[in-house]
Amino acid sequence: METSFNEKLEKQFRNFSIESPKVSKYIEHIYADYVELNALFLKEEVTIADISDKLQDVKDSNVLETDELDNIENKLDEIASLEAEKNDIIEEKFYSIFSICQDREKLYEVDEYPFLINKNQIKLKDNLTNKQKLYILLLLCSNLNYFKEIDHELTVDFEMLSFYCLKFFLPRKAVIKSFGKNSTYKGNARTKISQLAEDLNTKINIDKLDSIPQTNTQERGLDLIGWIPFVDKIPNMVIVLGQCACGKNWNYKQYETQRFREYIVFPKLPIHAMFIPYAMSIPKDVKFHQYDEILSDQLLFDRKRILEQIDDFNFSTELKSFSAVEVSIKDRIVV
Repeated sequence: METSFNEKLEKQFRNFSIESPKVSKYIEHIYADYVELNALFLKEEVTIADISDKLQDVKDSNVLETDELDNIENKLDEIASLEAEKNDIIEEKFYSIFSICQDREKLYEVDEYPFLINKNQIKLKDNLTNKQKLYILLLLCSNLNYFKEIDHELTVDFEMLSFYCLKFFLPRKAVIKSFGKNSTYKGNARTKISQLAEDLNTKINIDKLDSIPQTNTQERGLDLIGWIPFVDKIPNMVIVLGQCACGKNWNYKQYETQRFREYIVFPKLPIHAMFIPYAMSIPKDVKFHQYDEILSDQLLFDRKRILEQIDDFNFSTELKSFSAVEVSIKDRIVV
Protein backbone atom coordinates (compact mmCIF):
# COMPACT_ATOMS: atom_id res chain seq x y z
CA MET A 1 0.00 0.00 0.00
CA GLU A 2 1.32 3.43 -0.95
CA THR A 3 2.45 5.58 1.97
CA SER A 4 0.60 8.90 2.24
CA PHE A 5 2.52 12.15 2.36
CA ASN A 6 1.32 12.81 5.92
CA GLU A 7 2.73 9.45 6.97
CA LYS A 8 6.02 10.28 5.28
CA LEU A 9 6.04 13.64 7.01
CA GLU A 10 5.41 12.08 10.41
CA LYS A 11 8.24 9.59 9.83
CA GLN A 12 10.55 12.32 8.56
CA PHE A 13 10.35 14.33 11.77
CA ARG A 14 9.96 11.47 14.25
CA ASN A 15 13.65 11.36 15.19
CA PHE A 16 14.88 14.31 13.21
CA SER A 17 18.43 15.62 13.60
CA ILE A 18 20.76 17.86 11.67
CA GLU A 19 24.19 16.41 11.07
CA SER A 20 27.08 18.27 9.51
CA PRO A 21 26.69 19.15 5.81
CA LYS A 22 27.18 16.20 3.46
CA VAL A 23 29.61 17.75 1.01
CA SER A 24 32.98 16.46 -0.09
CA LYS A 25 34.62 19.87 0.25
CA TYR A 26 34.11 23.13 2.06
CA ILE A 27 31.41 25.19 0.28
CA GLU A 28 30.55 28.32 2.26
CA HIS A 29 26.95 28.77 1.18
CA ILE A 30 26.14 25.14 2.09
CA TYR A 31 27.45 25.76 5.60
CA ALA A 32 25.41 28.98 5.79
CA ASP A 33 22.35 26.84 5.01
CA TYR A 34 23.40 24.59 7.89
CA VAL A 35 23.32 27.61 10.22
CA GLU A 36 19.84 28.54 9.00
CA LEU A 37 18.55 24.98 9.38
CA ASN A 38 19.68 25.01 12.99
CA ALA A 39 17.94 28.36 13.50
CA LEU A 40 14.79 26.90 11.92
CA PHE A 41 14.56 23.80 14.06
CA LEU A 42 15.95 25.00 17.39
CA LYS A 43 13.54 26.72 19.76
CA GLU A 44 16.03 29.37 20.82
CA GLU A 45 18.43 31.58 18.90
CA VAL A 46 21.57 30.00 17.46
CA THR A 47 25.01 31.52 17.98
CA ILE A 48 28.36 31.15 16.28
CA ALA A 49 29.52 29.29 19.39
CA ASP A 50 26.63 26.79 19.00
CA ILE A 51 27.59 26.04 15.40
CA SER A 52 31.27 25.84 16.32
CA ASP A 53 30.53 23.37 19.11
CA LYS A 54 28.32 21.18 16.91
CA LEU A 55 30.78 20.96 14.03
CA GLN A 56 33.75 20.40 16.32
CA ASP A 57 31.86 17.69 18.22
CA VAL A 58 31.37 15.73 14.99
CA LYS A 59 34.91 16.62 13.85
CA ASP A 60 33.78 18.14 10.54
CA SER A 61 36.92 17.80 8.44
CA ASN A 62 35.86 20.45 5.90
CA VAL A 63 36.06 23.09 8.61
CA LEU A 64 38.62 21.68 11.04
CA GLU A 65 41.18 20.29 8.57
CA THR A 66 42.21 22.79 5.93
CA ASP A 67 45.14 23.49 3.63
CA GLU A 68 45.94 26.54 5.73
CA LEU A 69 46.46 24.34 8.77
CA ASP A 70 48.73 21.99 6.86
CA ASN A 71 50.84 24.92 5.72
CA ILE A 72 51.12 26.21 9.25
CA GLU A 73 52.27 22.83 10.51
CA ASN A 74 55.14 22.99 8.04
CA LYS A 75 56.19 26.45 9.17
CA LEU A 76 55.76 26.51 12.92
CA ASP A 77 57.78 24.57 15.41
CA GLU A 78 56.28 25.60 18.71
CA ILE A 79 53.19 23.57 19.63
CA ALA A 80 51.55 26.43 21.50
CA SER A 81 51.91 28.80 18.54
CA LEU A 82 50.64 26.14 16.17
CA GLU A 83 47.51 25.47 18.23
CA ALA A 84 46.79 29.18 18.62
CA GLU A 85 47.14 29.72 14.88
CA LYS A 86 44.90 26.74 14.15
CA ASN A 87 42.24 28.03 16.50
CA ASP A 88 42.36 31.46 14.87
CA ILE A 89 41.82 29.99 11.40
CA ILE A 90 38.96 27.77 12.59
CA GLU A 91 37.31 30.69 14.38
CA GLU A 92 37.70 32.88 11.30
CA LYS A 93 36.02 30.20 9.19
CA PHE A 94 33.02 30.06 11.52
CA TYR A 95 32.67 33.84 11.41
CA SER A 96 32.91 33.68 7.62
CA ILE A 97 30.05 31.18 7.47
CA PHE A 98 27.93 33.35 9.74
CA SER A 99 28.73 36.48 7.72
CA ILE A 100 27.07 34.87 4.68
CA CYS A 101 23.81 34.74 6.63
CA GLN A 102 24.31 38.41 7.48
CA ASP A 103 24.85 39.17 3.78
CA ARG A 104 21.65 37.33 2.96
CA GLU A 105 19.70 39.39 5.47
CA LYS A 106 20.88 42.53 3.65
CA LEU A 107 20.28 41.15 0.15
CA TYR A 108 16.80 39.72 0.64
CA GLU A 109 13.76 41.90 1.18
CA VAL A 110 12.34 42.03 4.71
CA ASP A 111 9.36 39.94 3.63
CA GLU A 112 11.65 37.35 1.98
CA TYR A 113 14.24 36.48 4.63
CA PRO A 114 12.73 34.45 7.50
CA PHE A 115 15.54 34.90 10.01
CA LEU A 116 16.48 37.69 12.36
CA ILE A 117 20.20 38.30 12.94
CA ASN A 118 21.48 40.25 15.91
CA LYS A 119 25.28 40.46 16.03
CA ASN A 120 26.36 36.81 16.33
CA GLN A 121 22.92 35.32 16.87
CA ILE A 122 20.31 34.10 14.38
CA LYS A 123 16.73 33.01 15.02
CA LEU A 124 13.50 32.40 13.14
CA LYS A 125 11.13 35.36 12.88
CA ASP A 126 7.57 35.23 14.17
CA ASN A 127 4.49 35.39 11.91
CA LEU A 128 6.24 34.53 8.65
CA THR A 129 5.05 35.90 5.32
CA ASN A 130 4.34 33.71 2.30
CA LYS A 131 7.67 34.64 0.76
CA GLN A 132 9.52 33.81 3.97
CA LYS A 133 7.84 30.40 4.00
CA LEU A 134 8.83 29.99 0.40
CA TYR A 135 12.44 30.77 1.40
CA ILE A 136 12.22 27.93 3.94
CA LEU A 137 10.86 25.57 1.28
CA LEU A 138 13.84 26.40 -0.93
CA LEU A 139 16.13 25.86 2.06
CA LEU A 140 14.67 22.37 2.52
CA CYS A 141 15.03 21.65 -1.21
CA SER A 142 18.71 22.64 -0.99
CA ASN A 143 19.32 20.06 1.72
CA LEU A 144 17.61 16.88 0.58
CA ASN A 145 20.10 14.76 2.54
CA TYR A 146 18.29 15.80 5.74
CA PHE A 147 14.83 15.09 4.30
CA LYS A 148 15.11 11.67 2.70
CA GLU A 149 11.55 10.60 3.57
CA ILE A 150 10.07 13.48 1.56
CA ASP A 151 12.83 14.19 -0.96
CA HIS A 152 10.64 13.05 -3.89
CA GLU A 153 7.91 15.55 -3.01
CA LEU A 154 10.47 18.31 -2.50
CA THR A 155 12.03 17.77 -5.94
CA VAL A 156 8.64 17.54 -7.68
CA ASP A 157 7.47 20.73 -5.97
CA PHE A 158 10.71 22.52 -6.80
CA GLU A 159 10.13 21.78 -10.48
CA MET A 160 6.62 23.21 -10.18
CA LEU A 161 7.95 26.26 -8.35
CA SER A 162 10.53 26.75 -11.11
CA PHE A 163 7.71 26.54 -13.66
CA TYR A 164 5.93 29.46 -12.03
CA CYS A 165 9.20 31.35 -11.64
CA LEU A 166 9.76 31.15 -15.41
CA LYS A 167 6.10 32.01 -16.02
CA PHE A 168 6.37 35.21 -13.95
CA PHE A 169 9.80 36.05 -15.37
CA LEU A 170 8.83 35.97 -19.05
CA PRO A 171 6.26 38.33 -20.63
CA ARG A 172 2.57 37.54 -20.19
CA LYS A 173 2.21 36.28 -23.75
CA ALA A 174 5.00 33.72 -23.31
CA VAL A 175 4.16 30.02 -23.47
CA ILE A 176 5.53 27.97 -20.56
CA LYS A 177 5.39 24.19 -20.51
CA SER A 178 6.74 21.45 -18.31
CA PHE A 179 8.77 18.76 -20.06
CA GLY A 180 9.59 16.87 -16.90
CA LYS A 181 7.51 15.12 -14.23
CA ASN A 182 4.30 17.11 -14.76
CA SER A 183 4.52 17.38 -18.54
CA THR A 184 1.54 17.64 -20.87
CA TYR A 185 3.70 15.94 -23.51
CA LYS A 186 2.96 12.22 -23.53
CA GLY A 187 4.62 9.12 -24.93
CA ASN A 188 8.28 8.11 -25.16
CA ALA A 189 11.15 10.58 -25.50
CA ARG A 190 11.02 10.58 -29.31
CA THR A 191 7.30 11.40 -29.31
CA LYS A 192 7.65 14.14 -26.70
CA ILE A 193 10.49 15.83 -28.57
CA SER A 194 8.55 15.61 -31.84
CA GLN A 195 5.50 17.19 -30.15
CA LEU A 196 7.68 19.97 -28.79
CA ALA A 197 9.24 20.66 -32.20
CA GLU A 198 5.74 20.89 -33.65
CA ASP A 199 4.72 23.42 -30.97
CA LEU A 200 7.82 25.48 -31.78
CA ASN A 201 7.18 25.13 -35.51
CA THR A 202 10.75 23.88 -35.95
CA LYS A 203 12.34 20.94 -37.74
CA ILE A 204 13.84 17.91 -36.06
CA ASN A 205 17.10 16.10 -36.71
CA ILE A 206 15.71 12.68 -37.68
CA ASP A 207 19.02 10.84 -37.42
CA LYS A 208 19.69 12.08 -33.88
CA LEU A 209 16.09 11.59 -32.75
CA ASP A 210 15.99 8.02 -34.07
CA SER A 211 19.09 7.21 -32.03
CA ILE A 212 16.99 7.52 -28.84
CA PRO A 213 15.70 4.04 -27.84
CA GLN A 214 11.94 3.60 -28.25
CA THR A 215 11.82 2.41 -24.65
CA ASN A 216 13.18 5.71 -23.32
CA THR A 217 10.38 7.69 -21.69
CA GLN A 218 12.53 10.22 -19.86
CA GLU A 219 12.71 13.95 -20.62
CA ARG A 220 16.34 13.69 -21.80
CA GLY A 221 17.53 16.52 -19.53
CA LEU A 222 14.83 19.12 -20.18
CA ASP A 223 12.44 20.05 -17.35
CA LEU A 224 10.91 23.34 -18.53
CA ILE A 225 10.56 25.21 -21.77
CA GLY A 226 9.31 28.72 -22.42
CA TRP A 227 9.06 30.73 -25.61
CA ILE A 228 7.77 34.13 -26.69
CA PRO A 229 5.76 33.54 -29.86
CA PHE A 230 5.06 35.93 -32.71
CA VAL A 231 1.81 36.07 -34.66
CA ASP A 232 3.67 35.04 -37.84
CA LYS A 233 4.65 31.73 -36.12
CA ILE A 234 8.17 31.97 -37.52
CA PRO A 235 10.40 30.08 -35.04
CA ASN A 236 12.97 32.89 -34.92
CA MET A 237 12.08 33.77 -31.33
CA VAL A 238 13.30 33.72 -27.75
CA ILE A 239 13.28 30.17 -26.38
CA VAL A 240 14.33 29.15 -22.86
CA LEU A 241 15.32 25.56 -22.10
CA GLY A 242 15.23 24.96 -18.34
CA GLN A 243 16.78 22.36 -16.08
CA CYS A 244 15.82 22.05 -12.38
CA ALA A 245 18.29 20.60 -9.89
CA CYS A 246 18.18 20.25 -6.11
CA GLY A 247 21.21 18.01 -5.65
CA LYS A 248 24.65 19.20 -4.60
CA ASN A 249 25.96 18.15 -8.03
CA TRP A 250 23.66 20.60 -9.85
CA ASN A 251 26.65 22.03 -11.74
CA TYR A 252 27.05 18.80 -13.73
CA LYS A 253 23.46 19.03 -14.97
CA GLN A 254 24.04 22.33 -16.78
CA TYR A 255 25.01 20.45 -19.93
CA GLU A 256 21.79 18.46 -20.20
CA THR A 257 19.62 21.00 -22.05
CA GLN A 258 22.44 21.40 -24.59
CA ARG A 259 21.46 17.97 -25.92
CA PHE A 260 18.26 19.39 -27.40
CA ARG A 261 20.25 21.33 -29.97
CA GLU A 262 21.04 17.92 -31.45
CA TYR A 263 17.39 16.88 -31.69
CA ILE A 264 15.70 20.15 -32.69
CA VAL A 265 16.88 22.58 -35.37
CA PHE A 266 16.64 25.94 -33.60
CA PRO A 267 16.75 28.92 -36.03
CA LYS A 268 17.98 31.00 -33.10
CA LEU A 269 20.11 29.53 -30.32
CA PRO A 270 17.99 28.97 -27.20
CA ILE A 271 18.76 30.34 -23.75
CA HIS A 272 19.81 27.63 -21.31
CA ALA A 273 18.50 28.23 -17.80
CA MET A 274 19.33 26.42 -14.58
CA PHE A 275 16.94 26.56 -11.60
CA ILE A 276 18.48 25.69 -8.25
CA PRO A 277 17.17 26.28 -4.70
CA TYR A 278 20.58 27.36 -3.35
CA ALA A 279 21.34 30.88 -2.17
CA MET A 280 24.20 31.67 -4.54
CA SER A 281 24.23 35.47 -4.80
CA ILE A 282 27.18 37.43 -3.37
CA PRO A 283 26.07 41.06 -3.75
CA LYS A 284 29.28 42.66 -2.47
CA ASP A 285 31.31 40.79 -5.12
CA VAL A 286 28.59 41.03 -7.81
CA LYS A 287 28.88 37.32 -8.55
CA PHE A 288 27.71 33.88 -7.42
CA HIS A 289 29.17 31.33 -5.04
CA GLN A 290 30.87 28.53 -7.02
CA TYR A 291 31.25 31.07 -9.81
CA ASP A 292 33.84 28.93 -11.59
CA GLU A 293 31.30 26.09 -11.83
CA ILE A 294 28.68 28.11 -13.75
CA LEU A 295 28.75 27.87 -17.54
CA SER A 296 29.07 31.20 -19.31
CA ASP A 297 25.95 30.62 -21.42
CA GLN A 298 23.81 29.61 -18.44
CA LEU A 299 21.04 31.84 -17.06
CA LEU A 300 20.97 30.97 -13.37
CA PHE A 301 17.91 31.23 -11.14
CA ASP A 302 18.98 30.76 -7.53
CA ARG A 303 17.02 31.21 -4.29
CA LYS A 304 16.98 35.02 -4.45
CA ARG A 305 16.11 35.21 -8.14
CA ILE A 306 13.30 32.68 -7.75
CA LEU A 307 11.81 34.60 -4.82
CA GLU A 308 12.02 37.85 -6.80
CA GLN A 309 9.71 36.47 -9.48
CA ILE A 310 7.00 35.04 -7.23
CA ASP A 311 4.26 37.52 -6.32
CA ASP A 312 1.17 35.39 -6.84
CA PHE A 313 0.86 32.53 -4.34
CA ASN A 314 -2.33 30.92 -5.63
CA PHE A 315 -0.29 27.96 -6.88
CA SER A 316 1.04 27.18 -3.38
CA THR A 317 -1.94 24.89 -2.73
CA GLU A 318 -0.45 22.60 -5.39
CA LEU A 319 2.75 22.14 -3.35
CA LYS A 320 2.54 19.16 -1.00
CA SER A 321 5.83 19.98 0.65
CA PHE A 322 4.50 23.28 2.00
CA SER A 323 3.17 21.04 4.79
CA ALA A 324 6.79 20.31 5.72
CA VAL A 325 7.41 24.05 6.03
CA GLU A 326 4.40 24.45 8.33
CA VAL A 327 5.55 21.53 10.49
CA SER A 328 9.05 22.99 10.68
CA ILE A 329 7.72 26.35 11.85
CA LYS A 330 5.11 24.99 14.24
CA ASP A 331 6.87 22.10 15.99
CA ARG A 332 10.43 23.55 16.19
CA ILE A 333 12.18 20.26 16.84
CA VAL A 334 15.11 20.45 19.24
CA VAL A 335 18.23 18.92 17.66
